[in-house]
Amino acid sequence: MDVQLQELIDKIKKDGVASAENASATIIAEAEKKAAQIVAEAEAKAKIIAAEAEKKVNDLIITFNK
Repeated sequence: MDVQLQELIDKIKKDGVASAENASATIIAEAEKKAAQIVAEAEAKAKIIAAEAEKKVNDLIITFNK
């Protein structure tokens, strides 16, 4: 009886660990996907800001050269 109980406890632990590993893998994958989206959005915004800044600089150069 004790052996069966220990085997059942071991199986429950093993199943719980496997379930937690699967859940953590899913969470990590979702976090990596979200992080990639955030980086892509930030890079796109940075390009827009840089382009706007370059335009302002060029406009100022043109203004001062008149």
